[in-house]
Amino acid sequence: IQNLRKDSGFDVVDKISIMVQSSSAEWNASITDFATYIQQEVQAVTLEILPTLSGASSELSIDDSTLQVQVAIVK
Repeated sequence: IQNLRKDSGFDVVDKISIMVQSSSAEWNASITDFATYIQQEVQAVTLEILPTLSGASSELSIDDSTLQVQVAIVK
Protein backbone atom coordinates (compact mmCIF):
# COMPACT_ATOMS: atom_id res chain seq x y z
CA ILE A 1 0.00 0.00 0.00
CA GLN A 2 2.85 2.38 0.82
CA ASN A 3 4.36 1.73 -2.62
CA LEU A 4 0.99 2.37 -4.28
CA ARG A 5 0.76 5.63 -2.36
CA LYS A 6 4.24 6.66 -3.51
CA ASP A 7 3.71 5.54 -7.11
CA SER A 8 0.48 7.58 -7.21
CA GLY A 9 2.41 10.71 -6.20
CA PHE A 10 0.65 11.11 -2.86
CA ASP A 11 2.46 12.90 -0.04
CA VAL A 12 3.14 11.13 3.25
CA VAL A 13 0.67 13.44 5.01
CA ASP A 14 -2.16 12.81 2.51
CA LYS A 15 -5.05 10.85 3.96
CA ILE A 16 -6.17 8.03 1.68
CA SER A 17 -8.98 5.55 1.24
CA ILE A 18 -8.24 1.95 0.32
CA MET A 19 -10.56 -0.25 -1.69
CA VAL A 20 -9.81 -3.96 -2.04
CA GLN A 21 -11.68 -6.26 -4.38
CA SER A 22 -13.23 -9.15 -2.51
CA SER A 23 -11.04 -12.22 -2.65
CA SER A 24 -10.95 -15.52 -0.81
CA ALA A 25 -12.74 -15.84 2.51
CA GLU A 26 -9.34 -16.12 4.20
CA TRP A 27 -8.06 -12.85 2.69
CA ASN A 28 -11.30 -11.02 3.39
CA ALA A 29 -11.19 -12.16 7.04
CA SER A 30 -7.54 -11.15 7.41
CA ILE A 31 -8.14 -7.71 5.92
CA THR A 32 -11.15 -7.21 8.18
CA ASP A 33 -9.28 -8.42 11.27
CA PHE A 34 -6.30 -6.14 10.63
CA ALA A 35 -8.15 -3.17 9.09
CA THR A 36 -7.42 -0.80 11.98
CA TYR A 37 -3.72 -1.67 11.98
CA ILE A 38 -3.45 -1.32 8.19
CA GLN A 39 -5.25 2.03 8.27
CA GLN A 40 -2.94 3.36 11.00
CA GLU A 41 0.20 2.24 9.20
CA VAL A 42 -0.69 3.88 5.88
CA GLN A 43 -2.75 6.82 7.18
CA ALA A 44 -5.94 5.58 5.57
CA VAL A 45 -9.28 7.01 6.61
CA THR A 46 -11.19 4.04 5.22
CA LEU A 47 -10.52 0.49 4.09
CA GLU A 48 -13.31 -1.24 2.22
CA ILE A 49 -13.70 -4.69 0.70
CA LEU A 50 -15.91 -4.37 -2.38
CA PRO A 51 -17.36 -7.01 -4.73
CA THR A 52 -15.74 -5.25 -7.71
CA LEU A 53 -13.58 -2.19 -8.22
CA SER A 54 -14.56 0.44 -10.73
CA GLY A 55 -11.76 2.24 -12.49
CA ALA A 56 -8.04 1.53 -12.47
CA SER A 57 -6.69 -0.77 -9.81
CA SER A 58 -3.31 -2.19 -8.95
CA GLU A 59 -2.52 -5.83 -8.50
CA LEU A 60 -0.63 -6.80 -5.36
CA SER A 61 1.06 -10.20 -5.27
CA ILE A 62 1.38 -11.70 -1.82
CA ASP A 63 2.76 -15.23 -1.60
CA ASP A 64 0.66 -17.20 -4.11
CA SER A 65 -2.27 -14.76 -4.09
CA THR A 66 -3.08 -11.56 -5.89
CA LEU A 67 -5.30 -8.76 -4.65
CA GLN A 68 -6.80 -5.91 -6.66
CA VAL A 69 -6.39 -2.65 -4.75
CA GLN A 70 -7.19 1.02 -5.33
CA VAL A 71 -5.96 3.95 -3.27
CA ALA A 72 -7.37 7.46 -3.49
CA ILE A 73 -6.78 10.73 -1.68
CA VAL A 74 -9.55 11.70 0.69
CA LYS A 75 -10.52 15.31 0.09
